[in-house]
Amino acid sequence: MLWVRLELPDQTHEIIGVIGDLKALVEVQNQENFSAYLINPAVAESGLSDLDENFRAIVDSLMADFWKNLLDEANSKEIAGMRGKIVLAGLNSAPYLIRLGRWEWACNRLQQAMLHDKSPNTASQFIPLLRHILEAVRGTKDEQITAILLARALRYGGRGAEAKTILIFQITEWTKQGESMPAFVAKNDLFPLLQETGQFKEALKLTEEMRDYATRTDLGSLVQLGIEGNRLQALNRLGRSLEVLEVLRALMEQIESLPEQDKKCKIMDRRNVEEVILTAGAEAAILIGDYEQALELNSRVLNAMKAGGDTDLEQARVAARDYFPLLRLRRYIQAKEMLLACKSVFERENDIKNLGNVFCSLADLEYQLGQVNQSVELLCTALRYSYQAGTIDDISTNHHNLSICLSKIGSHEALAHYLAAGIIRHLVGSGLLASTVRNLLSYQAKFRCQPLLLRFDQLCQIVEEVEGVKFRELFYRLAGPDADGNKVMQEVLSMAQKIDLGLDRSDIA
Repeated sequence: MLWVRLELPDQTHEIIGVIGDLKALVEVQNQENFSAYLINPAVAESGLSDLDENFRAIVDSLMADFWKNLLDEANSKEIAGMRGKIVLAGLNSAPYLIRLGRWEWACNRLQQAMLHDKSPNTASQFIPLLRHILEAVRGTKDEQITAILLARALRYGGRGAEAKTILIFQITEWTKQGESMPAFVAKNDLFPLLQETGQFKEALKLTEEMRDYATRTDLGSLVQLGIEGNRLQALNRLGRSLEVLEVLRALMEQIESLPEQDKKCKIMDRRNVEEVILTAGAEAAILIGDYEQALELNSRVLNAMKAGGDTDLEQARVAARDYFPLLRLRRYIQAKEMLLACKSVFERENDIKNLGNVFCSLADLEYQLGQVNQSVELLCTALRYSYQAGTIDDISTNHHNLSICLSKIGSHEALAHYLAAGIIRHLVGSGLLASTVRNLLSYQAKFRCQPLLLRFDQLCQIVEEVEGVKFRELFYRLAGPDADGNKVMQEVLSMAQKIDLGLDRSDIA
């Protein structure tokens, strides 16, 4: 085909000879259905430097067509077995399309690939390609989708702060320009980032803005249900889980009875909306202690994912949620087997956030089995991962759980971790603050002979003895650069004192 495009005579016999000479420079990797030939980058660069622009453009065009054909073939077949090929074709076609200046096509290929692989390792490959495209399409119609895709890739790659900055900037700009639809899509992407950084009230407010817009513009029932799923997640974080369960059944009935046209919505995917609502319901069931219902709801999500051919990583993220109800139902062996299987997947895929979660879960299991010292070690590892990931809920949970274990073995460091969890939850308005304060009160009652921490600096010094913990830095990020750490710490301590004096517990929330 290349010789035809170049209008040259057939040189197949010459190519065979050249391939023989290059064998020492090429690594052959035999896959299940094909072979890959990896050329040393230095050799490839040397060859490229000798090519004229016309020849290179023709090669780029042919290679882009080759990967497009593979992508089309994969999309036309059963999705469960084609995900890997779709991702491979999307990633490999993008560089050729970028060199040809076909920005929209490159973005489309990467978007398809991203739908099928959200692992951190793969996301790291999307990011530089999308950055390059975004710089090239600034001020054009392709800027909107590229910016949103870049933010998604950054989030999947564990770089949520960068993703959040991009989305907030774009929402502001698009709102000024009257581009309300891309701003709406960007808000939907911003929601989980607000949740992860502990901005639960802001996340809830965002869902209300989105609901108003969707109603005014008649975006359809599926979009409204997707927004409601997000709202339920925010309500859980704010301690309003009963409200979630009150509306759950009605929402599921609405999904089942969706009009056919709404099931084909381009803004939101029906399966994803159903998963968000079921997950919110499972979380709410856990928070009120209905563990059988939590397992049943999460099982429905997993079954749909397996039927849809979701990746091992995506399934592991959902399966790991079963650990808490399994532990509370004393199904310890099942819980441990599941957690270790998930841990293996998270390590393979370099999923830092969920590695932190699985170590926290394993620590809980060891605690239930009476292995408190082992639990302390696992929680220190969980804390290191959660600070690396920057997920506020996970950080506060790990401080809280570590304080319980340290209290169990009579360690003076327990108070510092109780206060760290309480301060974080106080600053973000978490619905879990009350449980931390009550445990803090219990600790004070048990160890009244131990001196209280009086200075914020002392608190930071103690908790930061755990590797990877950057509590002082986190505090000023949440409270602001001019915040008074001593004052905030005393506010949390005074909440425990109010409970001790029998005052109204509604002050603590």
